[in-house]
Order: sequence, then structure tokens, then C-alpha cells
Amino acid sequence: MLHIVKIPNNEGDINNMRKFILGLSFLGFGDIGFLIVFTYTLFHQSIINGSEGWLINLIANDTLIPVIFFSLWIITGIIICIRSLRE
Repeated sequence: MLHIVKIPNNEGDINNMRKFILGLSFLGFGDIGFLIVFTYTLFHQSIINGSEGWLINLIANDTLIPVIFFSLWIITGIIICIRSLRE
């Protein structure tokens, strides 16, 4: 019989699975936040300020800090997931 999913049988596997789920949570939160901020900057501010370009709107409207914040969440999630898969 082919086993597709490995069933955790010791404490180390369960902890690694918890770390991986934590990493996915960080990744998901960062992705959703980044998407909201970036979409807001691209569309809403471009309509209000005219077509100045998304980078100018990103810097001028103080949305660069949330983009960096959510990018760090994404990077943290990726690092946690990779480290949990190595162990």
C-alpha cells in the first residue's frame, strides 16, 4: 500500500509540523496584507493622484512602511517553513 502522507510518530515530527504551520500562517498573513496595501496603492491612489505611477504613489502616500512590514512577515514565514522541513 502506498502511503502519501507521513503520520508523525514522535514528538520531533509533531513539533516540525507545528513550526511549518506557523510558517504558513506568517506567510499567509504577509501575503494578504501585502496584497491589500499594494492593490490600494496601485488602483485607489492612482485614481486620486492621476497617473503618476505606482512607485511614486507608494512612497508619497506612506504605504512603503506597510509593504516592508508585510514583506518581512512573508520572509519570516518562508524561513520558518524551510527550517522546519530541514529538521
